[in-house]
Amino acid sequence: MPQGLLALFPSQAEIGAAAVLLVCHEAWNLSVLQEMKVPEQWPNADEDSDTPAIHRVDTDKPRRGTRRRHNSNNLVDAGEHTPGWAMQQVLVMTGPSRASAALLGQPTDLLLVTRRRGPGNGGLKSADGSVYLGDRISSWAAQVRAAGASVPADLTAGRLRHAVQVFAGARNNTQRVHEDFYLRRDKAVIDTGRDVVAAGLGKAVAAAHEQVRMRFVASTGAGAATAEVLAAEAGIPQQRAGEVLAGRLDTAVGACADFEHSPLSAGGRCAVSFLLCFACPNAIATARHLPRIVYLFKALEQLRTAVSPAVWGADWAAHHARVGDLLGRHADPSRWTALLGALGARERDLIDAMLARRLDP
Repeated sequence: MPQGLLALFPSQAEIGAAAVLLVCHEAWNLSVLQEMKVPEQWPNADEDSDTPAIHRVDTDKPRRGTRRRHNSNNLVDAGEHTPGWAMQQVLVMTGPSRASAALLGQPTDLLLVTRRRGPGNGGLKSADGSVYLGDRISSWAAQVRAAGASVPADLTAGRLRHAVQVFAGARNNTQRVHEDFYLRRDKAVIDTGRDVVAAGLGKAVAAAHEQVRMRFVASTGAGAATAEVLAAEAGIPQQRAGEVLAGRLDTAVGACADFEHSPLSAGGRCAVSFLLCFACPNAIATARHLPRIVYLFKALEQLRTAVSPAVWGADWAAHHARVGDLLGRHADPSRWTALLGALGARERDLIDAMLARRLDP
């Protein structure tokens, strides 16, 4: 073949470049690319354009088994650097090879084809065509490195595909496969994941602290001296502190310093669930209230196993976080058994009624 005509057909390295382009867009493995056929094309909706807008690509993954091995992808050409645009470049580049094969009486609908070299199979088909395609990627990488491009010496289709899966999200896999076989096995994700998890936990703890507005005062008992301490620590009048200590301002879970003016009820008389006492600055808990609060937390823990995750997240998770945060700061878990032992039957019934929403306004 005259040397000038060779320019009509992609070189082996250019076929490698086409494979890299498709891997970077869709994370296909080499065995899929090796068998990939020319996609169906749907026309552009613009009447004045002949450029196809969508390429429907059929894929075959034998390792998935009979039921799930066949799939299809719609690659939309929405302009430069989109998946459909990339596919169109590959189709134009390999088109002369298919046209020549048809004229020679050897038609093919394979996507990644180029000219033959000599009497043997110089195209991409072989006993293990993906090996040849991998060689073509290596050939392309060597050429661009020689031209001064920064391409890793150990670049392979597998590494490219892994990188695309990790950084661009699931491609031609379920979310579970994406997480189990790509994210959880990627060293960079594992290393950075520790910091992400730690930051997330830190934000959750900070949010819980911010949401817990109930004040806790360890002072208990009766008498002017204790009431004076409680008044100073809670920032309430001494007379009101005495009423808190005497139990005259008790709610289901603590005490309320100002029931008539609730910030959770637009400044009027409180009209919200007692569970929201933990988010209210008018609420006060003393050591005397800890047995109820421990019982409430234990009851919420049991409730968590009895409702769906959606119901828990919508109705109970925030309350559980606030109660747990208060206990975590003011009641050592080693004391919980003794605190529960000090709880009377009437107080248990009160908490149960609150969780059953029988005490809601």
